[in-house]
Amino acid sequence: MTSSLLLCGDPLRPGRCDPYIAPEAAAAREAGATVALLDHDALLAGRVAEAVRRVPHGLGTVWYRGWMIPAAAYAGLGRALAERGATLATGPAAYRTAHELPGWYGVFANATPASAWIACEPFRAPAAAVLAKTAAALPAGPGIVKDFVKSRKHEWDQACYVPDLADTAAVHRVVSRFVELQEESLAGGVVLRAFEDIDRAAGEARVWWLDGEPLLTTAHPDTPGRRPRPALEEIRPLVGALGCRFVTTDLARRADGAWRVIEVGDGQVSDLPAGIPSADLLVPLLTAPPDEASPMALPDGAVPTAPPDRAAASGKEAVHSAAELDTAEVEALARRVHAGQTDKAGRPYAEHLAAVASGVAARGGSREQIAAAWLHDAVEDGRLSREWLAAAALPRAVKDIVLAVSRLPGEDPREYAARILAVPGALLVKEADLAHNADPARLAVLDTATRERLAAKYARIRALLGLE
Repeated sequence: MTSSLLLCGDPLRPGRCDPYIAPEAAAAREAGATVALLDHDALLAGRVAEAVRRVPHGLGTVWYRGWMIPAAAYAGLGRALAERGATLATGPAAYRTAHELPGWYGVFANATPASAWIACEPFRAPAAAVLAKTAAALPAGPGIVKDFVKSRKHEWDQACYVPDLADTAAVHRVVSRFVELQEESLAGGVVLRAFEDIDRAAGEARVWWLDGEPLLTTAHPDTPGRRPRPALEEIRPLVGALGCRFVTTDLARRADGAWRVIEVGDGQVSDLPAGIPSADLLVPLLTAPPDEASPMALPDGAVPTAPPDRAAASGKEAVHSAAELDTAEVEALARRVHAGQTDKAGRPYAEHLAAVASGVAARGGSREQIAAAWLHDAVEDGRLSREWLAAAALPRAVKDIVLAVSRLPGEDPREYAARILAVPGALLVKEADLAHNADPARLAVLDTATRERLAAKYARIRALLGLE
């Protein structure tokens, strides 16, 4: 069965696909696929219904190929398509996992430069003290600045490269310039990565993976004349552990000869280098079996697991039996999937999880509520997908609470609060979460504007939940 293909429309000529991706449209039609058009500009402007107005009803499974889409907008696209009888082959949670560094880093931690990140909003660079704490978690030496998706390597000296991560002033200067240049397109927050010396003369390779197997190895679009052939033996099990159907890995050889993962991406928004026939990518993609028949699909009750030798790096592990549930095992899982993540103050995120779990216990919470406390941000932060949670061998109460406290992108606070109040056990977990978030000592290290904004946000949620 051939899937359908959703492509970006030409903003200047409605009804035609964007010229840059026209060869893919032709290859898809040659393969017998239906091609539909997305108004990318309307989607990014929040006019979702307008964005999908040219999508026929009843398309079934749909792959997207085109310009990058922010994770929140992609989730909105998925909902709009569902109303028209179409299902994205890559769901919103899987898209975020592959598209944003915090989603894939836990799995690839041993194969990619050491990284740490801070969530922040566009135009709001983290404070120098917060950046210093984040940088201190990385190896000494130079580093790279990026957001959850992209860097600004073409502004290398002013907005990308930091000669010494221990130089607090330099880190703050480069990060501030990066945030300024990214403007409203800043994705998720700021990432600091250790700089590794790679063989730039050899170039990077882009490997396209479908259902855990390499489909194509191409040049990187930035270096189309260079096409190294990386060894994939160590990368293959990591891609499998990630659990996403269609991804790319950009690989480069370090000076010591080791192949390193420079970036992971969702294959739907990865550029195909010039000179590669579109059919080489699209025919296997469009004729692949649907997810439920895929080698990557999970049978009922199963959980994704990483290869044993990569267990510590994987964000896809889980407890294996609801009957064997103990909070120590769930705690270990939570610490693994949030590895490398920091809070707005630059502290390891696991400290917040531990505080919330302790708060739940102090309030007389059950084992299920304590387990949910450890996992309360895993889905919202893209560390575990909703699909993973549905398949995990965890008690239903744990899953329900985690989903209840996981705020959806752009969700109205009143709807969020109503869902928490409707799910037994969720209010206690959220109460403990808010108590730690609003801890004066924790807020004191933030800049005044951020501190006041967060305090108001937490107060509103407490009022909606009846906790005032």
